[in-house]
Amino acid sequence: MNPTKTPESPPIQDETARYEQVIDQLRRLMGGSMEYVNIWLNSPHPDLGGLTPQFFIDTGKIEVVESLAWAMEHCLIG
Repeated sequence: MNPTKTPESPPIQDETARYEQVIDQLRRLMGGSMEYVNIWLNSPHPDLGGLTPQFFIDTGKIEVVESLAWAMEHCLIG
């Protein structure tokens, strides 16, 4: 078994923590609605070249979604 792929390993825990943080941030931005968060995550976004935020999460590029959420929170984009 590869120790870097177990749920207890630091890289996996870091990814999980980052995912939970960005989901919490998005939920706050969307009035507490997980339904809206899920819709937003799975909708094509013009600032992502028409790809969905979920695509970037699924491909290990959560920093793209974190940056977009930060920009939304700070009124840099709509």
